[in-house]
Amino acid sequence: MRYVPLLLLLLGCGPAFDSAELLGRWQAGAVVEEGTPLAIDPTAVQFEFVPHGRYAYRSTLNYREAGRYSLEKDLLVTTDTMQAGAVAKRVQILHLSADSLYLGMNDAGKARTMYLYRVK
Repeated sequence: MRYVPLLLLLLGCGPAFDSAELLGRWQAGAVVEEGTPLAIDPTAVQFEFVPHGRYAYRSTLNYREAGRYSLEKDLLVTTDTMQAGAVAKRVQILHLSADSLYLGMNDAGKARTMYLYRVK
């Protein structure tokens, strides 16, 4: 019985992802909110992750950010160093493979999933 808390602790942790798999350019194929695709051009949404924990992001309406990133188990943590006083953002990595990256997030209480694919 004394092993149960350790087992629960281990089961409660998300998978750890390898940051080397994240390196490269990614482009959205779809952004889905509450099961419905958003009416945006997903090709405008792109990430680039480079060695030494740096990233760049662009999105619709000419939005851009860049800065540092890290992985904490199943979380992608980004801090936009282009903005003074920016705080770290955390999104859940739902899937990461050689050619696809799915990010889960919450926007104003609504579940949103971003489906990204590696750009060759």
